[in-house]
Amino acid sequence: MKFVRSLVLWIGVATAWTACGGEGVAPSVSALQITTSPVVRGQQANGTVNVVDPDGLGGLKLALAFSGPASLTTETPVQGASDALTQAAAPFFFLLTQASAAGHYTLAVTAIDGAGNRSLPVSTEIDVQ
Repeated sequence: MKFVRSLVLWIGVATAWTACGGEGVAPSVSALQITTSPVVRGQQANGTVNVVDPDGLGGLKLALAFSGPASLTTETPVQGASDALTQAAAPFFFLLTQASAAGHYTLAVTAIDGAGNRSLPVSTEIDVQ
């Protein structure tokens, strides 16, 4: 796949935290928003997703899966995540390289907790120029 060469570079910090709860529960995600429109190859795009995990957010990672003219999934740790915290509005950013194909994509975001439990994905449509 020539089109896919490092579609995603980095996912940013999580904020808006609260105290810890239960044990052994998969995280959940909601309210995925891409705040950069349109997404332009070679330029940073920004987004946010709400994450909740009653077990705490220690070791939290976000998986971003792009599907469309090209496909890629990448996982990145969320900086500042802690087991003492159970929810966050997690801002993230990504960069599609110039080698990426332009077109209509679906971006699905999944949260993965420190124990490896995965949320169901939340997705949105993006146009890449």
